[in-house]
Amino acid sequence: MSSVSFAGFQYLWRISSGTYVSTYHADDYFALYYYGTASVRGTDRGYDSKTGYKSYYTWTQITYLVPGYKPYRARAYSRGKNDSVARVKKIKVKDTLLPGKKTRALYDYRTAWVDTKPGPIPSRKVKNNLSK
Repeated sequence: MSSVSFAGFQYLWRISSGTYVSTYHADDYFALYYYGTASVRGTDRGYDSKTGYKSYYTWTQITYLVPGYKPYRARAYSRGKNDSVARVKKIKVKDTLLPGKKTRALYDYRTAWVDTKPGPIPSRKVKNNLSK
């Protein structure tokens, strides 16, 4: 999760045109609302270098932390690893007019393995020992 300061439209996190989290807040003094978008497409892929598995994105989320209020969340779910449609959830959040701390936006996402990683291939020596 990460947070940013606001100045118009920003991507908080982006993999492709179908998998991203973005926020918008007008620059003027009287701007009262934040507009957030969580979008996910199951056919977008990631790679876990630690395990060697390819992964797809199961959901993305945007959370607004408005001082003095409970967190506001919007989460978009993909329909599986072959889902080629971008699933989008939007949220509109009213900013606080209190002086002091400012509203923050956070993103989050989850992945799942596309397929299983192939196991080790037995050597010929092991095969020969098994046949004895």
